[in-house]
Amino acid sequence: MTQIQQLANHHNFCVWSVHQGGAVPFHAENTRPDLANLSTVDKIEWLGNNVLPLLPGNTQGKIGIELHVRKELNAENMQPVMDVLMKHGLHMGMITPGLHHTCAQGGPMSLNKAERGRAADTVKETVDLAYRMQEVWPKDMAPTLVLWNGGHNRLTQGPEIRDQWKLLVEARADLYAYERDAGNRLYHGGESKPNEGHPVLVPQTEPQEMKLVDSAMELAGISESERHRYGLNPETGHLCLVPGLDPAATLAPYLDRIVHFHPNSQGEAPTGSTLGGPGMYDVDHEAKVNPLGITIAYMLRESGFARMFGHDFQPRPSDTSDGLRQAAARSVLAVETCWLVSDPTWGGNWQADRLKALANNDVRKATDILDDVHHEAHRIFREACITAGVGEASRFLSVTP
Repeated sequence: MTQIQQLANHHNFCVWSVHQGGAVPFHAENTRPDLANLSTVDKIEWLGNNVLPLLPGNTQGKIGIELHVRKELNAENMQPVMDVLMKHGLHMGMITPGLHHTCAQGGPMSLNKAERGRAADTVKETVDLAYRMQEVWPKDMAPTLVLWNGGHNRLTQGPEIRDQWKLLVEARADLYAYERDAGNRLYHGGESKPNEGHPVLVPQTEPQEMKLVDSAMELAGISESERHRYGLNPETGHLCLVPGLDPAATLAPYLDRIVHFHPNSQGEAPTGSTLGGPGMYDVDHEAKVNPLGITIAYMLRESGFARMFGHDFQPRPSDTSDGLRQAAARSVLAVETCWLVSDPTWGGNWQADRLKALANNDVRKATDILDDVHHEAHRIFREACITAGVGEASRFLSVTP
């Protein structure tokens, strides 16, 4: 019997993961023909029918959806989207303005006034739609408004970046003030990435994003009592793109400011089994069970993280719709496995033993302990996958479904 009987965390699935193929440049365009020309409602219906039944225990109140405005959600389809969410017992866990779809000149940091205006209009529309959809908010927490930097692109090298940073701070402060007047309940998560689609995006890493958040809060006059609602939506896969950057070390100073988390992976090349990571393009794979995932889960648990994990991944270029179905379920099971083994009461408090070893300068022993945890975690994960029907027995590991 699997050790994962019930979801310990809240999870969101991203609508944009569901498509026929070709969402990423140079990928084949029709590897999942049965998912061609689906509306947002159709995609949520597909997730409800094909992925929810694979997850352990009672998922009621635990699973939500992530939506991009205006590409996936707008005033015209808002009610049908709400209807299908309620039909499947889902909620709107995350909402984001899809500025990368509409802003080619820097969005809120553009030196073009009309471009900045379009970006501001989309951001305000996102806030408005979020509050109009309160009926499908999670029952025990407010959704997260995530600001991914896909539309915050630099066009050329030059000192104008100093002026553009100032514009970005002002735009973010305007959003914070607008949302405060609209209801003052949403959580705000900034999501950084070094590049994608453009050579440079801003902010590129979490420290830069945190500086933007805090500067905008100060400019907007956000009180210290509201500080917990303004922070980061880190994406592990984005952090893994930067050569020499340790994702765990980067996140450690900001654990109390994480309001939403995307546990995507790159395969952690060159040691992982999938080809992505530093110096390579964003393969955007589902969450994985590995030492990095276990480390981050442990730090989040110890910091009191009780918000949502978002599964904002891309299926592999060769995946059929069944491959996508498996990836979505396995991503949730991977996070739940990392969370399970990060419990200090699990495995005889293995981290306490690692700290003792490190205090005695026995790095190899500390490494062996984490490797042991990883191997057992992988066994638990495979066991959960077999139970869910999205994995096969290992030829080496002893797995009993």
